[in-house]
Amino acid sequence: MNTSRLVSQFDSNAQKRVLRSVVGRRYDNLYYNIDSSSVEIIENSACCGRYKVNLSSPSYGAMSTIQIPNTGSFVGKCYLHLEIPAPADGNWALTRAWGLALIQSVELLYPNSNIQSTKVDRTAIWHSLYSSCNDSVQLDNYMRLAGEAFNGEALVQDKIEGKFIADIVLDLPFSNYASGKNSKKYFDTSLVMAPFQVNVAFNDFRSIWGNTYVPPSNNFTAQFFYRQLDLSNTNDSLKNELFSTPGMSLTYPSLYRQSFPVNFVAPAAPALATDPATVVELNLQSFINADVLSIDLSCHLRSEITPTVANSPVSPWNALPIYDLEFKFGGSVIYSVPRWAYRLVNQEGNSGGLYLPNDIQNNPTGVAGATINGPVKNYIIQIDMSRLRAGLDTSDFPNTIRFTSQTLQISFRVPSNYVIPGTTNTVVPIAGQSCVLLATYYYPQVTIINDSSAINVFYS
Repeated sequence: MNTSRLVSQFDSNAQKRVLRSVVGRRYDNLYYNIDSSSVEIIENSACCGRYKVNLSSPSYGAMSTIQIPNTGSFVGKCYLHLEIPAPADGNWALTRAWGLALIQSVELLYPNSNIQSTKVDRTAIWHSLYSSCNDSVQLDNYMRLAGEAFNGEALVQDKIEGKFIADIVLDLPFSNYASGKNSKKYFDTSLVMAPFQVNVAFNDFRSIWGNTYVPPSNNFTAQFFYRQLDLSNTNDSLKNELFSTPGMSLTYPSLYRQSFPVNFVAPAAPALATDPATVVELNLQSFINADVLSIDLSCHLRSEITPTVANSPVSPWNALPIYDLEFKFGGSVIYSVPRWAYRLVNQEGNSGGLYLPNDIQNNPTGVAGATINGPVKNYIIQIDMSRLRAGLDTSDFPNTIRFTSQTLQISFRVPSNYVIPGTTNTVVPIAGQSCVLLATYYYPQVTIINDSSAINVFYS
């Protein structure tokens, strides 16, 4: 008789049959060892700000160009520091996270590549920031660092040498807001034959300044710097091995984002809960030939993104609390949740509650200098089709469905009005107002560098 699988009744492990039935490698987690720790073989050190460049005459509505040198260092998170002159007290309002609101797009140009560039706009950058954070505390901090909101006056401690300050992360394949274990690995710049070029396009001043204020100058200050990694022995780079071995290649995964806005007019309030006339039905289109990992959605009043009435502030981040969301492809339901249940579904992969503790500016009276601030919790809808949460941008390669040359149907309800944050019963009507649904599509992007230093970018 084979007794090798028999155990003593006095063996404590014999009582853990559920655990013992799982095939795996046993290890002791009381001590650091080969199974519970790691040690870097290659000696390296990180620094930040060794390379800085002041953008040449950045201005509202213009574009500035940045070069990331290929001097052999690894490039990590890239930062943009912004300073704008603070006006005297008066009829003006500066939106929250104005550093982000000022960005129209960020474009990375690839040297010696099969594609010219990849570009993300403000919608994709904001949605990606939301999706990259682990909880609301982290998200709120990033938004605060991107520039505080002010209404007509600011204390001395809110300024440095008479200027408002904002610091943001430039959204690039090797630089995003994800942190900790979800941070992107540094990119070895010695693997490319020419510097990376980054084009940063800025929005018009009305993207951040509200009421009747017009800046006396179209220019502001912007400085680029990044976190870099240096090898103690540059021969440890994969460059020599890669370029000397035919057929070798190096793969760097990231996410490609594509924005798609849909304009619509908010319907009247429903007479009955099942009244179909009050349901907004829209189509999402223009998908590329690649796996769709996730779709982020936020709904906004046009008047808050681009005010047309005098003495109105700008509130580009105020997402309307839409509900009863349903998402279909070819008639099949992909995502359907009642009321605001997407707020619970959004918790997938988060370490804490994920919403934006926002600070909304509004002027309910329309009187000059009467802008008020009020707190509100804003949510973005994340329709995630990957097994792991795509927005965190891990090194996992999801394998999901494609919607090539197809149209996706989305339906939801919009509240007929909402109470202005900071007031008790002042209501803003939504019914009949011009709105926009902002969508961001996420695809897996793979950058492959071969033995000839050519860069090939694919959307898998």
